[in-house]
Amino acid sequence: MSKDAFLWNCLLRAGYIRFGLGTDIDYDPVCFDISSRKKNRDCRIVKIDHEQILCNDRVKVIVEIAPSFESLVVRAIDQANHP
Repeated sequence: MSKDAFLWNCLLRAGYIRFGLGTDIDYDPVCFDISSRKKNRDCRIVKIDHEQILCNDRVKVIVEIAPSFESLVVRAIDQANHP
C-alpha cells in the first residue's frame, strides 16, 4: 500500500491509513480514518479520490464505506452467509 510514496505520505499526513483499493481498475484508496478513532480504537472506513490528491494536492473523501472496521467485517460476513 505504501508503494506509491506520494499518495501514501499525503494520506498519512491527513490522518488516513490506506489498506485497500476500489474494485476493478479503481485506483481510489480505501483507508482507515484515524482521526475518527473511538475509545475502542476502531475508526470509520472511507474511500478517497486519488485524482484530487494527484491533481490538486487535496484529500477528499468520496464516501464512507463503513462507520467502523467492525461493522465492515460484520457486513462482509453477513453477505457471505446470505449470497
